[in-house]
Amino acid sequence: MMRVFAYLILLMSGMWFGMLSCSENQLEFEDQIEDFVGDTVAYAIITSPENGASFNEGDTITVKVEAGHSLGYDSVSLWIDDIYHNTVLKDSYAFTIADLSTGDHNLEAIAHVNADSFIRSEKNTIHVNKSLSDSPSYNGSIIGGDQVTRTIYLFEGDKTDLNNSVLWSWNASEATGIDSGDDLAGGPVDIKWVMGGTHILAIMSPYVALIRIENKHVVFYGKAAGNPHSCELLPDGNIVTASSDGKMLKIFYTGGGNKPTPYEYPFGGAHGVVWDHKRQVLWAIGGDKLWSFIYNFDRQNPSLTAKDKYVIEPSGHDLYPVPGEDKLYFTSKNLWVFDIATGEQTVLLDKGPKSVSQNGPNGEIIYTQGMGGNAAELGLKKWQTPHIKSLNGSTRTYEGAGFYKVRWFIPCPFSYKEWDH
Repeated sequence: MMRVFAYLILLMSGMWFGMLSCSENQLEFEDQIEDFVGDTVAYAIITSPENGASFNEGDTITVKVEAGHSLGYDSVSLWIDDIYHNTVLKDSYAFTIADLSTGDHNLEAIAHVNADSFIRSEKNTIHVNKSLSDSPSYNGSIIGGDQVTRTIYLFEGDKTDLNNSVLWSWNASEATGIDSGDDLAGGPVDIKWVMGGTHILAIMSPYVALIRIENKHVVFYGKAAGNPHSCELLPDGNIVTASSDGKMLKIFYTGGGNKPTPYEYPFGGAHGVVWDHKRQVLWAIGGDKLWSFIYNFDRQNPSLTAKDKYVIEPSGHDLYPVPGEDKLYFTSKNLWVFDIATGEQTVLLDKGPKSVSQNGPNGEIIYTQGMGGNAAELGLKKWQTPHIKSLNGSTRTYEGAGFYKVRWFIPCPFSYKEWDH
């Protein structure tokens, strides 16, 4: 009886803890509840959307809340940017939001025990992108990272003088979303079109970063380490990287809350990764190996299981889908085409590019070739080049630049059937 009486006194003091800061006081309140009623914990958590989620302008957004308390809650209210939105009653803690303006928005749930006692959730930040029809379209452009200035560029795809063809650029010095002390100013390596062309996924060695094009904000980043060469966005929003010196594939959980240690799979010479939407497998290349992997789709406890294993010409480097076909380009000492159905490997070019990309079915194929022994004359490393070459014989040049990999900035239905991230 005394324990219950003390517990009621604690609840009557709701005005006191309601004035405290969210995260610290939620923990303090939970500790006090446990002091009086053993293992009982009061909590309120926004389970969807996750912190950092992105939406398009006009999307209908469903917010789900989990809340628990020994006495139950009378109601749960949702606040958007510290402004009251709506209240729902017991056992139906879901809200619908429509017509949010573009930009960042903070979501907070407040679970009410009674008129004075309540628990606040941690705030989840979401972003609403401009409608794709209202946003600049960079589809059909070329994206590449200059390792000299450590800048990512989008270039007009039909121009050869790239110095005068820049559509958009990104440098870590002007980005938001990077914690103090973390340096994302490393050389850009692999850069991919993701999320309907509203974001890019990039290796900024030794980090991997998901970057929003609209405002250049870094939505997520993680330290891949081990000389990362490639990255891919998995269907559930997690990110996988391939590190050559580290000899591993690494999967990062990109959701909210505590970040588990990234999953690692040993893979010697890891250089490239590509998701295969049709087969629901991850392809990875490295050394003399081209393997497919089954992904377990457990976001917080991800794992890979090797499935198909093919021996290729060493040393496997770049990996890229052949648009409109069940085939993959890969590079080693030569440029190859790999037929997924038959396992057949065919040489397309008798030189080993650092990267390859095709502008849709039957489109132009571009590639980069390191300058090798001529690099020093330009102040570059042997694997860098200012030139983007084409199989049609043309060359695009950005004077003073040192590219490693370049891509056509176009949808990739081989990997992403639709924008669902």
